[in-house]
Amino acid sequence: MGLHPYALTLACFVILCIFEPLAKLVFSVGRRPDSAEKHEERLSSFVSEVSASSVPCNGPKLILHVGPPKTGTTAIQEFLVKNAGWLQEQWGITVGFHSKGKAVAEYIVHPLTYFCNGKTALLKSLRLSEEKVRQKLKDGLGFLQSKLNSSQLVLLSSEGFQTFDNKSWQCFKSEIGAATCQVAVVFHRNSATWNAARWSQGSKHDSSPMSFSSYVADKMASPVDAHGDSDTQLQQLNRLRPFDRVIPVSYDYLKEVNCSGAAFLICNASLALTGKKWLQCRNSVNGRSSKLRNKSPPHAAIDVVRLARDFYEMKQAVRKNTSRCKPWPIGRWSDGYLFRHPDMMTSTNPAVIQVAKQIPVKCEKFDGLFHSETEKWFSRTGATRPNSGSKDICTADVAAFGAKHWRLIGTTLRSFGHALGDAPETGYGYANGRMFHRKELKWLDKTRQFDYYKARREWIQKYQANLLRASTEAREARGLAELPLAAEPGAL
Repeated sequence: MGLHPYALTLACFVILCIFEPLAKLVFSVGRRPDSAEKHEERLSSFVSEVSASSVPCNGPKLILHVGPPKTGTTAIQEFLVKNAGWLQEQWGITVGFHSKGKAVAEYIVHPLTYFCNGKTALLKSLRLSEEKVRQKLKDGLGFLQSKLNSSQLVLLSSEGFQTFDNKSWQCFKSEIGAATCQVAVVFHRNSATWNAARWSQGSKHDSSPMSFSSYVADKMASPVDAHGDSDTQLQQLNRLRPFDRVIPVSYDYLKEVNCSGAAFLICNASLALTGKKWLQCRNSVNGRSSKLRNKSPPHAAIDVVRLARDFYEMKQAVRKNTSRCKPWPIGRWSDGYLFRHPDMMTSTNPAVIQVAKQIPVKCEKFDGLFHSETEKWFSRTGATRPNSGSKDICTADVAAFGAKHWRLIGTTLRSFGHALGDAPETGYGYANGRMFHRKELKWLDKTRQFDYYKARREWIQKYQANLLRASTEAREARGLAELPLAAEPGAL
C-alpha cells in the first residue's frame, strides 16, 4: 500500500521543522570563535536603528548634541575639540566650535538666552558687558556659519541647550537659516543616578549644601510644563518638539555596549553606519576618546560640610558670650576663589573627603521614585533600554553616628579656622610679612611691587604644612587613630 503524495509532503515538512533548529544550534556551536564578532554586529545594527532618517535633508546638516549635563558631555566636547582635524579628514565631519570644550555655551547658548528672552538685566546683575557678550555671540555664530557654508555635516555640542525653550530655539534657527537641516541628539541617564550626580556636582563648591533627600524632594516638586510633565528629562524632550528629527539614546545602554558618547554622535547620529563599518568607527573613536571626567566629590563629603555647619551653629547657640561669633560663610565659590581661599569648607577639600571616609554611611536605591517618569521617556522615544538599574547611592548615616564621629566633624571645623569666634577673614591675605586687603594685593600685583599669585601659592604651601604639623600634634594629644587634618588641637 503506497503513501499518498500529500502524506509524503507533510512528512517532509515535519522533518524540516524538527531538524532546522538543531542545524542552527550545531552551526552556532561550530562558529563559537566568531560569536563575539556576531554579537558586536548585532549591537551595531541595534544601536544604529535610530540613525535612519525619515526626513529629507537638502541643505547642510547640523547635528546638535543637547546634553543633558552629567551624561559625559565634558568628555565629548574635549574629544571634539582635540580631534577636529582627524574628524574632518577621516570622516568628513566638521566641528562647529573651537578653542575649548565649553565654547558653545559661552559664545552661543548663554548670549542667545540673554538677548532672545529679553534677559539683558541679568547681564548687569552678573556684571557682564552687554557689548562684549554681543561680540561673543557674533563670533560664535559667525564661526558656526562659516563651517555650515563649507561643509555638509557639522557637529555642535553643549549641555547648555537643555535650558532652551521654544523661543530660544526659534531664535537659534533664525540665526542659522531655514536651509540648514537640524537634528537634535539627546541622552537619557537613569534618573536616580542622574539626580545624585547633579546634586553632587551642584554641591561641590557650596559651603551650605542640602541633603540628597531634600534635593530629590525639591526636584520632584517642580512645576509641570504645558505637556503635564515635571520630570526634567521629560521636559527637555518636550522642548525638542520643534525639531523635525530627534535622536534619543540611553547613556546607560551605551556604557553596556562599550560605545562612548562621542562614538555614538560620530558613528550613529552623524554617519548612520552599520555592521563592520560601525565597528571600525566605534573602535577608532573609542580609542581617541577623552579620558577627562568632570568628577564630583563623594556623596558623604557633601554631608560632612552640611553637618559641620549644623554642628557649628549648635555650638554657637549654647555659648553665653556670642559677641565674637561670626556667621557661617554661605555661598557657591568658583575654582579661582577656592584656590585663593583654601580655608573655605567645601566637599572638594581633601580634609573633608578624609573625614567622609571615616563616618558611617547608608546605601540605598531610588529607582522606584522615578519608575513612572522612566517608563514615559522610553515609551515616547522608543530608545533601547539598558539591562541594569542604578547603583546604590551612599550618604551619611547620621543615626549611626557615635561620639568619635562628631569629634571628627568638630576637628574639621578647627581645620578650616571655623572655631567659634575665629572664622576666617577671607577678604585679607599676606604679602612680604604684612596683611593686606585683597584689593590692595591686586593693586600691588598690577604695579609690579608684588606677585599676588606667587605669594598666594607660597601662603597655601605654608598653610598646608601648618595643617599637617597641627594634625600630628592633635593625633598625639588626643590619642585618636585617624584624625583628619587639624589646624589647632583641643575641643571647641
